[in-house]
Amino acid sequence: MKIILKKFKDTPKGRIVEKKETAIIEFDGMNTRVKTIDWKLKGTLEEIFSVPFTVRKPVIKDGLRAFILEMVKPDTPEYFREISYLLRKIGYYTKLIE
Repeated sequence: MKIILKKFKDTPKGRIVEKKETAIIEFDGMNTRVKTIDWKLKGTLEEIFSVPFTVRKPVIKDGLRAFILEMVKPDTPEYFREISYLLRKIGYYTKLIE
């Protein structure tokens, strides 16, 4: 799996995605590797990808909808997908390639 991370650029017509890739994050089944020329971003991404976090999962039972909290461990495909979603929420364009 691979995430291609790009920044948004503000223009008079609105926000557009830059053509140049900001970072490439690869997951080979066991390890996560970050490739970027921005050393601050690399450190931040490596820190994000090394810490487990909790996600809310919707559950529907007997017509009621509730959420359960579930711990997602680092270096798993599900963790990779969740991080891709979170990076979108903080203002990056992400393209997930499986």
